[in-house]
Amino acid sequence: MTHDQERAAYYLANYPSLWAQVEDARQEVIHSSERGKAFAKVGGNLALSDPTARKAVMLVELMEKSRTLQAVPRFLETLSMPERRLVLLVWRHGTAWRIWPVIAVRWLYGDAREAWRAIVERFALYLNRSAGAA
Repeated sequence: MTHDQERAAYYLANYPSLWAQVEDARQEVIHSSERGKAFAKVGGNLALSDPTARKAVMLVELMEKSRTLQAVPRFLETLSMPERRLVLLVWRHGTAWRIWPVIAVRWLYGDAREAWRAIVERFALYLNRSAGAA
């Protein structure tokens, strides 16, 4: 798997929890004071000493992650219904392929893994095209 595919697999498989984390972090940065956890100085002498600048950097990082996460629902619209069901199963049960009932999408174990790999490859291409258009 290429780096782009690993990144796509991570974002696609973990979308629900990543979205919640980004929203929580955004709210923490926006509503926190200088003394909050969001403003803990990291990076030693090279770190930004200006709390407002640190806040801006954190928000930019969250914005970049949000852009990738916002692509997930748009990408799901391009999938067939069985592929969408497979993504939902991954969201509910993770990629522990032997544990969850593959019968729900009427695929065998190997077929489901292969379908997941194909979905991830297409999502990686989708992200690359989206980044090129931005």
